[in-house]
Amino acid sequence: MQACRDRQKEYADLKHMLMEFEKLSCRRTRSVQLDGLHFDDKLQFVEEPIEITDREVKRLKRSRIPLVKV
Repeated sequence: MQACRDRQKEYADLKHMLMEFEKLSCRRTRSVQLDGLHFDDKLQFVEEPIEITDREVKRLKRSRIPLVKV
């Protein structure tokens, strides 16, 4: 049993790759200002629309999906 575990460990060690996460570029990180955010009593984000810019209805075979751009 131990020999089997050792073989599996050797195989896993060969396939193991080290990953470096500190090399993420700054353009992919986003910062959010907390001043304009609103949360409800369950700490869920509440988004309030400002203005509706476009409306569209997407038609599938058996249903229609209303799309609204805010």
